[in-house]
Amino acid sequence: LLDGNTAFALDLYRELASTHPGTLAASPLSLSTLLAAVQLGARGQAATEIGRVLRHFLPATELLPALAALQDYLNAAGDVGAVTLRSGWGLWTERSTALTPEYAAHLERLGARAEPLDFAGAPEASRETVNRWIAETTEGAVRDLFPSGSVTPETRVLLAQALSFTGDWMTPFPRSDTAPQPFWVAPDSAIQVPTMRMTGTVR
Repeated sequence: LLDGNTAFALDLYRELASTHPGTLAASPLSLSTLLAAVQLGARGQAATEIGRVLRHFLPATELLPALAALQDYLNAAGDVGAVTLRSGWGLWTERSTALTPEYAAHLERLGARAEPLDFAGAPEASRETVNRWIAETTEGAVRDLFPSGSVTPETRVLLAQALSFTGDWMTPFPRSDTAPQPFWVAPDSAIQVPTMRMTGTVR
């Protein structure tokens, strides 16, 4: 699973870089986790194609424990020294759509939030519910992930993965050495930004 995640991350950045020039920030782990969760509920050709994109070909009997182990690892790493890592994911369905008992059990094993919402009748309230969960999961680090209008009466399933990280530098940068430096946003365009600086030997 980890080898597949690494290969998928490189594929993702390569694709995004070719279609989104400029500054780029993305979370391959979030996307691969959500797609793997979708794969757990897929069958036949659909499951095979998702596995091909994710660069792993684990059957559901192996994929579920591998995903659970990864989630357990992230949860265990949540508070180690000066590091704070918050991770969680959820699946919200239109309340008229029921999950199969097998898939619901998979989500429970992964510690995922599974909740029916009234997308058809109250899409904006549903969006706010999901955003509130994301903000709570990340302790306020991620807010309003889904902007107004992104959830509509036609929405049937919504998947979201919340991930936030804070930590101290092993070797802190001297605050007094921070000074404006050019940051190139394009080959012929630079802006001045506060830049940390350190001189020393790093082993």
